[in-house]
Amino acid sequence: MISELSLWKLSLRINTRAQNIILKKFDNYLWKFCEKEQIKVKIFDKIEDFNEDCVNKKDNDIAVGLYTRRINIETNKSLITDEYPRISLAKDYNVFVFAHEVGHHLAIKNFNDRSENIACSFIVALVEECLTNVEQYIISIPLYVHSRLNDYPLPKIRRKDWKNWKKEHKDEYTN
Repeated sequence: MISELSLWKLSLRINTRAQNIILKKFDNYLWKFCEKEQIKVKIFDKIEDFNEDCVNKKDNDIAVGLYTRRINIETNKSLITDEYPRISLAKDYNVFVFAHEVGHHLAIKNFNDRSENIACSFIVALVEECLTNVEQYIISIPLYVHSRLNDYPLPKIRRKDWKNWKKEHKDEYTN
């Protein structure tokens, strides 16, 4: 794979400064999305408190995110209340965990599907809606890992696209 990539593209994919800027943009997008969809987001200071409050105790797993909703049992439609739908996250959550939980909301809303795979697939849809090709390219490695997609296609970018992105984000990128 490295022989297919030019060196500037490889260094772009491992550029943590650019990744942090993009992940912050994606996080902000998800918060606004939740506000628009009337999803309450609850952040727990300690992962232990989160797991004590949210996770089914018969499992020994430790969770870092959870989507919860209330439904009308006659219509099987989600109810919007003061508390639900809700996404619960541990304080130092990974933005892709947040996107995964938003993915659960979208999967249930659009397909009445509660599976993990479709929630992961929605991570890519959210990224594609929010980020430019250069930004998608820069976070392609963590996106590939968190979306569980075996064949996430890298967007086509040119060196000029990267230079324009750096120029556009000069204040954030140089500080």
